[in-house]
Amino acid sequence: MVYIVFCYFIVLVLFSKYRKYKLASYLIAVYTFSLFFSILLVNTDNNPNYRYTSLFASLIYCVVLLFYFVPFFKSNRAIKANTSKLFISHFSLIGYFLSGILLLGCVLILSKIQEAIAYGLVDIRVAMNKDEIVFGYYNTFEHIGHSILRWLHRLSYPILILFFYAFVFIEKKHILKVMMFISSLSGAYFGLMVGGRTNLMYWILFFLFCLVLFWSYLTKKNKRIIYTISLVSLSFLAFYFIIITVGRAEHGHAGDTGSFLLSYTGQSYLNFCYFIENLNFHTYSTSRIFPLTNSILFGRFDLSEYRFLIEQKSGMNIGIFYTFIGDIFVDLGLFGVLIYSILYFLIAKKIMKKTEFTLSSLLIVGIIYQIPLHGVFYYSLWRMESSVCIIITILIAKYLQNINSIKWRN
Repeated sequence: MVYIVFCYFIVLVLFSKYRKYKLASYLIAVYTFSLFFSILLVNTDNNPNYRYTSLFASLIYCVVLLFYFVPFFKSNRAIKANTSKLFISHFSLIGYFLSGILLLGCVLILSKIQEAIAYGLVDIRVAMNKDEIVFGYYNTFEHIGHSILRWLHRLSYPILILFFYAFVFIEKKHILKVMMFISSLSGAYFGLMVGGRTNLMYWILFFLFCLVLFWSYLTKKNKRIIYTISLVSLSFLAFYFIIITVGRAEHGHAGDTGSFLLSYTGQSYLNFCYFIENLNFHTYSTSRIFPLTNSILFGRFDLSEYRFLIEQKSGMNIGIFYTFIGDIFVDLGLFGVLIYSILYFLIAKKIMKKTEFTLSSLLIVGIIYQIPLHGVFYYSLWRMESSVCIIITILIAKYLQNINSIKWRN
């Protein structure tokens, strides 16, 4: 079945590319890329869980994901830039404030990052999985820095949109642009404390989304600059990713780095099918789907406790990649997946019906695009802090929309 599903996604990519649905093309291509590695994984790994790619599970995978692709089956919308002094002034204020806060957080936890590197970025992950205490005392500044990044590092994604908008449409403001780009890496930087790769991959995926979004507005000179920025930043991030991957492989895959990397990239579809065919227990809880609401009403969500509950009831480990619809399936069952997907489709379709986008619109598009884009691994918005950052992004979008509506003459 994996070959058939892969061919189906290839057709979707070609169709969206032919119709010049650039956002859809990129999103589908990410899943197609993962499916390619799923094929390799099936042919090289003897894991019995990878043998459950049934017609039923594959149909669910293909049909449900269409709810997340179809809203982006539109040609690239024109971006309506506002270059009035009033708008640029307020834009700059937001940019300086957000990037400044994140950069401050990065500086304040520098000592802890150094401590994590000295401990060993791979060893620190192993120790945390064993519930060992890695970091000792946090002084006041370290605690403040940790709190800033814990709660706000997911603003990296709207800040990337702000960076590209400024890079394309706003002249000068070089310090602001540098600050926004560097602060957008705060999520990957924060991930060093746990030897993680997820924030790094999320940043790369979203950076490429922004490239697709703004590419047609880049001049030849700006494209050369972006090429340079991309080469430097992606090379550095790739180096970090490889170091962590090799270390993890040595701990869990007997030194077989290729197998570990293959599993990381290609397991999502295969694990999704395994869960569809074998999971016989659902919590019917929205704790992961709407984390902030549930945390306010019922207390903070404990993922470790939740994983233990699922494993006790079903014998299945959910600490793996099985896409965001896999997470929703575990929490709400097939009917819940359908309801969530229909709601997403209706909301996304309404947002995408505009013929041109302002910066406010782009920030909202960034929110809805994150769910399936980062969802190639799992449901990325399960943390309460993610909800807080989404609310802040919506407030910023609303504020900029109000400024944008003010008639201004230079």
